[in-house]
Amino acid sequence: MTFLAEWGDRTQFATIALAAAYGPVGVTLGAILGHSLCAAIAVYGSCALTDHCSERLLAAIGGSLFCCLGRSLDAGPGSRFIALNRRF
Repeated sequence: MTFLAEWGDRTQFATIALAAAYGPVGVTLGAILGHSLCAAIAVYGSCALTDHCSERLLAAIGGSLFCCLGRSLDAGPGSRFIALNRRF
C-alpha cells in the first residue's frame, strides 16, 4: 500500500536521477543512512519529549495539529470548501 501511495513521488525521481548519475550503491547507502538518522532522531526525540509531557497531551496536540493542517489545506486557494461557501 505504501509503495502505491509513494509511486511517482518527487523524491523517488530524484533518487533515480542520483543513482543514474552517481551509481546505485552510493545512493542506496546514502538513502539508508539518511532514513536511519531520521528515524533515530524521531525515536530519541519522542523519548525525551515523553519524559516532560504525558502521552495523552502529546496525542491531543498531534490530533489538533492534524486537524488544523487539514482545515488549512481545505480552505486554501481553489479549494472545494471555498467554492461551496460562495454559492450560499
